[in-house]
Amino acid sequence: QRAFCSCERPDSALLLLDSIAHPENLSQEQNALWCLLLTQAQDKNIITPTSDSLINVAVDYFEKTDNMERKAQAYYCQGRLICCFLIKRLSVI
Repeated sequence: QRAFCSCERPDSALLLLDSIAHPENLSQEQNALWCLLLTQAQDKNIITPTSDSLINVAVDYFEKTDNMERKAQAYYCQGRLICCFLIKRLSVI
């Protein structure tokens, strides 16, 4: 349901994901999914994270699983974030 919200109502998804007080207390899989969904919701709300630490948690977890859909989503988000960082760096130069 949260993944659906992220696509259809990214502002609501972001609020819901931000309301999770201690995501580090979730299981490893749930925490990785939270990191992925939060990164997706930020992207859909045109919010660029200040670091890649959250998406890296998701990538590190999902690249070790057989969940090809989540793995692809994590890699895609990581690539978008790297592009945003590069564009930001080039605009400063």
